[in-house]
Amino acid sequence: MPREAWNIHEQANVLYTAFPSNQFFLMQDHVAWVSLEPLDEDRTRVRLATLAPAVEITPDNADHGKRNHGITMMSLGKDFDINEAVQAGIQDGIDR
Repeated sequence: MPREAWNIHEQANVLYTAFPSNQFFLMQDHVAWVSLEPLDEDRTRVRLATLAPAVEITPDNADHGKRNHGITMMSLGKDFDINEAVQAGIQDGIDR
């Protein structure tokens, strides 16, 4: 397909990171906002919000947004578990 016909948004989810600790995960019909707040050297508060255009939220599709949020929570939760294990492994190797 010619380059001018490419539409990355139809083929991929795009992740923007806003320093220092906010990420915006762009999906086809919504955005997942992940806020990471360091609390201590080994603790971080993670907040996840799902954003969708208000005009697209109707009584007929209200459950769609809730399902999307649940899928995002499950998917990112697995990533956070992996990252936590990696961080713990790094901490074990640090001399204190």
